Amino acid sequence: AFIGKVGDDIHGRFLRSVLINEGVSAQSLMLDSDSPTTLAFVELKKNGERDFAFVRKGCGDTRLRAEELDFGLISSSKILHVGTLSLTDEPARTATFKAAKAAREAGVSISCDVNWREPLWESREQFINMTEKLLPLADLLKVSESEAEILTGKADYTEAAKLLKLKYNLKAIAVTLGARGAYFISDSAAALVPAYPTQAIDSTGAGDCFWA
Repeated sequence: AFIGKVGDDIHGRFLRSVLINEGVSAQSLMLDSDSPTTLAFVELKKNGERDFAFVRKGCGDTRLRAEELDFGLISSSKILHVGTLSLTDEPARTATFKAAKAAREAGVSISCDVNWREPLWESREQFINMTEKLLPLADLLKVSESEAEILTGKADYTEAAKLLKLKYNLKAIAVTLGARGAYFISDSAAALVPAYPTQAIDSTGAGDCFWA
């Protein structure tokens, strides 16, 4: 099930139809006639990496309100997955924290995907501050190597992962390392898992697919 808000426009209605066609419940995806759907433009590099440009100010996903949340859906779920980009603006920020706290109180596991997209945050300090407020509620964390360094000041991803796990009492962390694979740490194990050798064409959505 997806919780969020898009504009009641051609983009938002299309995205809602895609979710439904893929078997995802869209009952908690709201269409807002007063705001457009956020747009992201992707510029690909030769190695498959990319740069982003966003049209997001005043757009639908930032306007999700806490009173619009289906807390019954949240408390009856096995996992609540959240990303830090919903913390960039109000009222979605408050809605995200309330959803996470409701999940925690109901014993629902919380999965978090950290996202540092510089154009969407007021500053790096805001990104760190908001993420540090969310992580104490999380059980599972996915973070890139560069994001782990931003949050901990540790350039060594193994040190960064250990510090994050200890500081926020996380059950498991995956640090993505691009072509080198991913580093995983839990209470009982830690390992570097190599990536499949491949020619990268487009890495858009790779982190989302990895965490899914």
